[in-house]
Amino acid sequence: MVLLFIKKIMNIKDKINILIIGAFDRYNYGDLLFPLVIESALKKRNLSANFHFYGLKKSDLSLYGGKKTNGIKTFYKDVKRLPNAIVIVAGGEAIGISWLKMFSFYNSCNNFISKFKKYFNVERYVKKYMGAATNLPFVFSKEMIGGNAVLLNSLGECGIKKIEVDNNPIFSCLSNVDYFSVRDKNTYAAFSSFNNVNLFPDSAVLISKFYDKQFLKEEVSSDVNRFVSENINYLFFQINNEIIKDNVEKYAELFDRVQNTLGLKICFCAIGRVSGHEDQYALKKIMKKMKTSVSFFENATIWDTMALIANAKFYLGSSLHGVITSMSFLVPYIGIGIPEGKVNSYIKTWGTDEDVCLNVDSDSFYGSIKAILNKENLSDRLQVRDFQLKKANESFDNMLSIIKEKTN
Repeated sequence: MVLLFIKKIMNIKDKINILIIGAFDRYNYGDLLFPLVIESALKKRNLSANFHFYGLKKSDLSLYGGKKTNGIKTFYKDVKRLPNAIVIVAGGEAIGISWLKMFSFYNSCNNFISKFKKYFNVERYVKKYMGAATNLPFVFSKEMIGGNAVLLNSLGECGIKKIEVDNNPIFSCLSNVDYFSVRDKNTYAAFSSFNNVNLFPDSAVLISKFYDKQFLKEEVSSDVNRFVSENINYLFFQINNEIIKDNVEKYAELFDRVQNTLGLKICFCAIGRVSGHEDQYALKKIMKKMKTSVSFFENATIWDTMALIANAKFYLGSSLHGVITSMSFLVPYIGIGIPEGKVNSYIKTWGTDEDVCLNVDSDSFYGSIKAILNKENLSDRLQVRDFQLKKANESFDNMLSIIKEKTN
């Protein structure tokens, strides 16, 4: 036992310590992908390192394919304690998000918060409750983390329109990070005043190269394996409960029509199940209004979700990482979102000229699905996918160079 402890201590001292932090302490498909992809990408580059994973709270989503995480208090300690430490902010809408917003994802308390934040500073109390040591959850000054290197991977803009240099409390933090990569043109424009920002695809686009269909077949549940093997032609669908609004009957009619006329079975899958997403509620509302039946996967793992999209004939949904999974596995898709939103921005940045994002209340879903299915543009999708893979690999090459430089 003593020898094992000594060996563990020596291993920590000898190796680089990669501290990956992000919102993967809750079930949201895209967030859970980030630490997996970052670890796989760096290991494939023969980086000898200890990988540590942190959320804002301690969690264990390994049952769903996610990483176990330590909480933010442990992160604050480890970043100063561990030698050769490199911090990687994993990706997504990490910069502008507040402690209060993150807290709301773990608790169904949005109505309660909206009532009381008029009267007192709820953010301050949430920060104290969660053990915050910074103004924003994923924005760190170099001093805060012991002067260690900070790499920002695949960041999205989270509603930020433009960051100005003067009098901005986070400018000094972001302008001094060691690597700063964003994933779409809107985000790039928001940070145009920074001279260290780089535009690269979301790192999750690499999943088809790390986790191919054979790998997924061995990882998925028996129900998903059975569904995929028995259904060659199906449409995968998910949607965020917050955006479905008054369009439930419209979607029910759409999927009845698709099944009756296009020969596609319908697969519903809840990609995001935490407060603020709650796909499962939206999908159940639609199912109740439908005349035809669908296959519904409410508690899918990330491997189940990935396999269901990878083997689909078509993807339709509001999840950005659902779209990115489709891109990676060359599945035709339509994103659902607002013109200035992250899904549309990503498609406009990295999709083909014919790829589209439609508003949630659009009347043209059926016609668009039919037109895309009737037009074979595999070569175009292959070209833009491979370009994304090339650029995403270039980003990881850049990060690897910085890691080696900072730890030599």
